[in-house]
Amino acid sequence: IALFKKEGVAEVFAGDIHFFSQYSEPKTNIPMVTIGAVTIDRNPQAPRFAVVSVFDDGTNKVEDIEIK
Repeated sequence: IALFKKEGVAEVFAGDIHFFSQYSEPKTNIPMVTIGAVTIDRNPQAPRFAVVSVFDDGTNKVEDIEIK
């Protein structure tokens, strides 16, 4: 995480924990997004996926989409 901050990483996206969440890492304040799983297996949430829209000004919008 310290290396991400040092190198100027703007935001971190990760998977493989089967849970959607968005938060800022407490020590570095880097925004973090973990993406949920599309299956029910080992998934504490309903199946889901994320849509990430990236805009010309470098900002982004993350939508958590639950599969019903």
